[in-house]
Amino acid sequence: PGSENTEVALGHGLALRCGDPDALPLWLANRILGVGFGSRLVAAVREARGLTYAIHSGLTPPQPEFDGHWSVGVSLSPERLEAGLAATRAEIERFVEEGVDAQTLEIKCRQAIGAFRIELATLAGMCEAMLYGAERGWGADYPFAFPRLLGEIDVARLNRVVRAHFR
Repeated sequence: PGSENTEVALGHGLALRCGDPDALPLWLANRILGVGFGSRLVAAVREARGLTYAIHSGLTPPQPEFDGHWSVGVSLSPERLEAGLAATRAEIERFVEEGVDAQTLEIKCRQAIGAFRIELATLAGMCEAMLYGAERGWGADYPFAFPRLLGEIDVARLNRVVRAHFR
């Protein structure tokens, strides 16, 4: 009561580790749903309806020994709390039911690969990506394999993963 904003976290655990073949498609699906201004949550809840200033979704990075979780964070004014939560849940449900079309998948893959390559522009970024891949058993060549692996994700696989893991 009396606060300017209410911060809400929604989500659930994921029985998913880095060796799981669903890990990379789920990462991409999460990016489409709620990472950045081009995401579906931002477009539906913030831009179209004006119900929140900030909304995003996130995945814990896959670990070899621990399951992760998926979450959605949303910042709402008290008077828009119920409408904002309803719109957030509705967009997640729509995403799970309708999935992603081929054109969106192609665009979002290109964007993700471009962003990944920008991160590799520094020695620190390259080393971090190599370490990330090595620690998860994907090999130190992960930065070079990532674009190919992302490009192998098709619409059917992505939508199957969304339906299997997001609720």
